[in-house]
This record gives sequence, C-alpha cells and structure tokens, in this order.
Amino acid sequence: METVKIGHVGRRTALLSLMGKLSQGWFMASPDEITRAELAQAMQRLFGRERIGGKPEIFGRGIPFAFGDPGQLLSEAGFSDTPTLAAAIDTPPGFLYILSHASTSRQFQHRWRDFADQTERARAPQRKWTKELRRRSYVALLTDSLQSDLIPLLSSIGKGMGHFLALGAERLIEFFDGVPTLHVEIELVTERNQHWDREVQPNDTLDISFLSAAIPYCDFVVTERFWVNLAGRKKLDKKYNTVLLSDLTELNNYL
Repeated sequence: METVKIGHVGRRTALLSLMGKLSQGWFMASPDEITRAELAQAMQRLFGRERIGGKPEIFGRGIPFAFGDPGQLLSEAGFSDTPTLAAAIDTPPGFLYILSHASTSRQFQHRWRDFADQTERARAPQRKWTKELRRRSYVALLTDSLQSDLIPLLSSIGKGMGHFLALGAERLIEFFDGVPTLHVEIELVTERNQHWDREVQPNDTLDISFLSAAIPYCDFVVTERFWVNLAGRKKLDKKYNTVLLSDLTELNNYL
C-alpha cells in the first residue's frame, strides 16, 4: 500500500527493491487473517470448548501467503489475470514488476480521504465524553463490524450472537482486550481520538491496521513519532515486549 501511493515508477521501484532486500522474501500475514485466528483462540477460552482454530501464522514466504489468490492481486493492481502471469508474480522479479507498475486511482485515494472526514465528523459529538465512554463506544462498533467473523465461530460451538452479547459490556471489553490485534487497535483509536488538535488523517486507518499486527508480533516496530508516543502512553511496547522506534537509523543501536 505504501508503495502504490508513490506516483513515480522509478521511486516506487527503488523502495520496493529496498523492502525486498530487507525482508529477504519474508512476509507478514494480513492483520485481518491474524485477527480471525486470534478470535478463534479467544472464543475457545471464553466458552471453554474444544479447539476451533490454530495459532495465527504470522510470518511466511511467497506471494500467496501475503496476498492470498495471485489472481486477485493482479486484478487489484490493474493487470489481466492469466495462469502464466499469476505464476510469474510468485518470483522476486515478477513481484517487483507488478507492484512497481501498480498505482492507486484518484478515486481510491479520495475514498480514504472521505473515510477520514466521516470519522472526524463522527468523533465530534464525543468531545465531552470520557475516554472510557469513547473506548466502550469503539468496542460496540467493533462488535458490529466483526459479526461476519464472529457468527461462524459462535455457530461452530453451538452459540449465536445472542449468547455473545449476553456477556454484557464488561466481559465483551475483556474479550476484545484478549485479542492482541484488536486490543492494540482499540487503544490506538481511543488515544488518537483524544487529540482534538489533530484531524483524523487518511492514512490513520492503514497505520493502525499495520500497527495492530506489528506491535504484538514484531521485536521492533518503526513508525511515525505520533504513533510511537500514543503506543508508549498505553504501554503497548511493554505489554507485547517490543521496541517502538520513529527513526530507522535507531535500529543500529539494537543490531
């Protein structure tokens, strides 16, 4: 996502080449995939039933691990899906070519701007709310948005959304706090929304999505100083035993 927003093909290719060298072909699973596995584990703990899912697989190699169906990646990048091309992108040169020649449309970029504006308008009435009330409000929003993941999990153990909601606010909050990616998301969104001197940015959703997976599972996380400060304020680095940095060169102190 960070690369396709760069308009210049040369700069995009240079960044992708650097990322390829640093990663050595390793990818991190998408936050959505990690969250689904975490939810299964949390549901098992909640109702004390047999295993309904394995531990989340965080790191792996290959384009299918990172992006799923190669054909879908080609489609989203604006290429025609053919068996030959789908096989080619699962090689370093092919992957570099596809992403270096993919870019986001103005419509796509406007969609994130519109979403940020909607979020800004939605939080305006919350100015007089307590932080705890804002946190509870976001947990309620998450509960609603995650129904497509929660319902199949509940069904697999003979439960429904009614059983889940009957737990009450306190136990629902406790449940989501036990799901690492969602716990980080809740904390960062709540803290972000405390900053009335800063408008919600189009990149916030992508940043929070990345951090929700990186903070619980990575030894080092390099991100903007704003997020380092927010995560540090909530002691997320201590809880998940990670090091938060705002300058890539600071990594030299740990290597």
